[in-house]
Amino acid sequence: EQDIIKILNDIDTTTIKGKRDKAILLLTITGGLRATEIHNINIEDIEVKNNQYIVNIKGKGHQSKDDYIKIIEPVYDAIQDYLKTRDIKDKKEPLFISASHRTLNLTAERQRITKESLSQIFKKIFRGSGYDSKKISLHSLRHSTATIFLKASDNNIYRVQHHLRHQDPKTTEVYINLNNKEQETAEQDIYNQIFNTNNQETLTELRQTINKLNDNELKD
Repeated sequence: EQDIIKILNDIDTTTIKGKRDKAILLLTITGGLRATEIHNINIEDIEVKNNQYIVNIKGKGHQSKDDYIKIIEPVYDAIQDYLKTRDIKDKKEPLFISASHRTLNLTAERQRITKESLSQIFKKIFRGSGYDSKKISLHSLRHSTATIFLKASDNNIYRVQHHLRHQDPKTTEVYINLNNKEQETAEQDIYNQIFNTNNQETLTELRQTINKLNDNELKD
């Protein structure tokens, strides 16, 4: 969670690109979106449903935008902050477009941000915050969504499966195993047992306490 906060804070939101990147990151981390789902979103896909903002998405393997995720207020505000920088002529335009100067004279559809561009954009963002690893990608945010939501929902696999739109619950179970591994202390427990460090630590704490006592307290 702290890594996500750092990455967000490191984005320069005084630029159009920075406003866009912040909006994508917030939408991705809260919605658990795939690159293809981000790529396909149009401005018109953002609607109000039951007094809540939503964005209609075309899920993996789907032929139409027959699913949606909710857009909470901070995410909606970030999207609107980005859209204010755009000269929008049609709500059918892509929600996220390239910020490259070379694309400014192209039609909005041809400016649509590509899946490959999304990957490169976020690798640069991660590197800029000190996270330079081949294992980290835009899809890493979806993994983060899963593990964070598992913690927030007390390992409610069904809620996480539904939110990530996994067809098979076994896919979601992978994240439970990762969470459990994070909390596992087997290595330390084994070391403590071999070297009896728990007893040593107790003795050390006891000595320190005794040394702090004055003569009257020792007599008592």
